[in-house]
Amino acid sequence: MPTPTMSRRSPDQQKAKPKEIKKKVMSEGVILEFVVDNKQGVMLDIPQSDYGSCIMNMPLIQHQLIETEEDRAQIEQINQRIKNDIDMARRTDDAKNVSAHQTDFLFYKQSQGVNWVREVAFSFVERIIDLNRWKLYPVDGWGIRYQKGDRTKKHAHWPHSWAYVYFVDCGDNCSPLEIYSEPDPAIQQTLDLAREHDKSGQAIPASISYQRHSITPEPGKLCIFPGWVPHEVKEQQSDRARYVVAGNIAQIAIQPQGIEVNVDGYISGKA
Repeated sequence: MPTPTMSRRSPDQQKAKPKEIKKKVMSEGVILEFVVDNKQGVMLDIPQSDYGSCIMNMPLIQHQLIETEEDRAQIEQINQRIKNDIDMARRTDDAKNVSAHQTDFLFYKQSQGVNWVREVAFSFVERIIDLNRWKLYPVDGWGIRYQKGDRTKKHAHWPHSWAYVYFVDCGDNCSPLEIYSEPDPAIQQTLDLAREHDKSGQAIPASISYQRHSITPEPGKLCIFPGWVPHEVKEQQSDRARYVVAGNIAQIAIQPQGIEVNVDGYISGKA
């Protein structure tokens, strides 16, 4: 077999231009890395004044925690404690998008059951990210009780990386959790800014979307999705109360990169 050799270029032959290497625009996983300006303490439980975050497009995590009869007995006890804690809690004046009995956003510090949900949600996300590149902060956790006529308007949890919802108790006709495909408007603005100003070499998509879901509540079911994904609970029609725990998880880059985004005062869904 002939031995490969380097070809020689004649003196008058132009040097070939190297091919441009195009970075692949990701459709799943981390779509964009950026830096959050947290100087005003938007993320109360995150100590850094600036931190690296991301927009990621990960499939919906939907898991029923009750898998055995032993699970059922234990989780029904936890759910009952969560219901009692929510019922006894003062309704927050800072609900923003929720027209129902909502606790304080840091209610996990007062309720062991809500904190348990928070830790379980954290453990699911921890399994699917690269812990060499990212660290997680379970930012908050609160409870909501929907009575007949209550609702939550369409909103997202941006700039939080992940949002979670856990169904504590509900009747047969409780309103589903509606998850929408079109992103929160701030996401498109961030992508546009990054394509214009980002110098880190990231391949930035022109837009992003999610898969549409309508999730039927079941006690013990946990749902986790990217924080930029809009979701809604339409008016509760059932006479039986609908109890949930919700919260956010921050995915923070160990080595931040990208444009700096100021989110002070931004509230998704607020008119």
